This record gives sequence, C-alpha cells and structure tokens, in this order.
Amino acid sequence: MLRDRRSLAVMFGVPLVLYPVLTIALASLGSAKVKDLKETRYKVALVNPQAAPELARRMAVEESGIEVDRLPADPTAAMRAGRIEAVVQIPDHFESDL
Repeated sequence: MLRDRRSLAVMFGVPLVLYPVLTIALASLGSAKVKDLKETRYKVALVNPQAAPELARRMAVEESGIEVDRLPADPTAAMRAGRIEAVVQIPDHFESDL
C-alpha cells in the first residue's frame, strides 16, 4: 500500500487539501450568515406597551435590531401575511410587578 502512489495521494494529499478548504468555506459561510442576521431588522408588534415602558423603550432603540410596529387591528393576520414577525403581549402591571 505504501508503494502505490495513488493510495499515498488519497491517504495524505486529499486530507491536506480538503480539510483547510472545508474549514475556510464553513468559516466564511458562518460569518456571512452572522452579518446577515445582524443587519436584519425584525418588525414586532407590542400589545399593551404602557404596562412595560422600559421594555418598549429598549425595543425601540436603533441598536436593538427590532422595529416596533404600531399594533395592527388583527396581529395574527398581520403575522400570517408577513407584515410583522412577532407579537409581544405584555400583561397589565408587568413592569411594576417585576
């Protein structure tokens, strides 16, 4: 087996080339996905934001990655239509009870 050049190439040459190429490809794919996720702004509708004004303020900050949308008439239908990604329903007196 050690005398056959093709076997030696497969045993040593292919892993020496294949592993670094796969590592670089996966790293670049991962970094591209992270960059894409950081740049995406998600639309979220808040139900009862006056129960947690600090949470609503933090969600509205530009760096949060969240775009707080005014509450649509039917949040479930807005989610199904793709106009918003999530609905956050805040219970009454949430921040004061917290």
